[in-house]
Amino acid sequence: MRSGDSGTVNVRPAANRGRRVRRIVRRWVPQALINLKRRRAESQALARAPRRACDTSNLATTLPQLRDTPEWPRIAEAVAFGPSRASAVNPGDQRVVYSLARTLAPTSVLEIGTNVGGSTVMFAAAVRDAGHVTTVDIVDVNGSDGPARTVGCETPEELLRRCQLENVTFVTSRSTEFMRHCNERFDLIFLDGAHEADVVYEEVPLACSLLKPGGLILLHDMFPDLRPLWSDGKVIPGPWLAIERLRREGAALQVTPLGELPWTTKQGSRRTSLAILTRPQSR
Repeated sequence: MRSGDSGTVNVRPAANRGRRVRRIVRRWVPQALINLKRRRAESQALARAPRRACDTSNLATTLPQLRDTPEWPRIAEAVAFGPSRASAVNPGDQRVVYSLARTLAPTSVLEIGTNVGGSTVMFAAAVRDAGHVTTVDIVDVNGSDGPARTVGCETPEELLRRCQLENVTFVTSRSTEFMRHCNERFDLIFLDGAHEADVVYEEVPLACSLLKPGGLILLHDMFPDLRPLWSDGKVIPGPWLAIERLRREGAALQVTPLGELPWTTKQGSRRTSLAILTRPQSR
């Protein structure tokens, strides 16, 4: 579980119990039924959320040309993710994060949902010469009860130190609380914290308000039309439901799922749940 804005504290015994329960559920309950139950619960929570204004005037109107970078093998080797970091974004998505940041060359990046630092280190490496990353999580990701310690890997702070990266600021806060009071503006914002529909519905307008003109929002776990992307059949409905409500209410949002990538992501596929938010050119 990513810990961006869930309100839960990662404690190792509780996490282990949770994993056992999830294994039992996955074994005996069809994934389609789990998806349907989650979609209904998230739709109900989203329906209760008060309406949010969403000013997208600072969003870019054109998509960046995602290109591979010749230094990627060296970056991947330097970071050297191991099996203990399985809860991080998958290697294909890490490559997207790095390549996108290299293409855009942002001077300021905001990441919502640090977790074990898989995408944090990619942003930091991509902008190490002239950029800074602010990463926000509801728990102290570098503490003794943080998600890295739970899965038995080095903390994000230790990972960055090993990679000789010093351009990251860690913030422990709820995502929405941080964004409501943040005075900084960002070129690129990555939303990968809580994935509940009502939370994402609040996060997207707040993220739009923190963008510099021409900025982009990168969104994780977007399942277009709530269809599975991988062989496990799992669907995370929150981001899609939230964006669809914002669009129905008139928000000028263009969602571009990245879909198939030139490189492997997970479960033997090249599919990604990453999507880019821009503003339609005609509005």
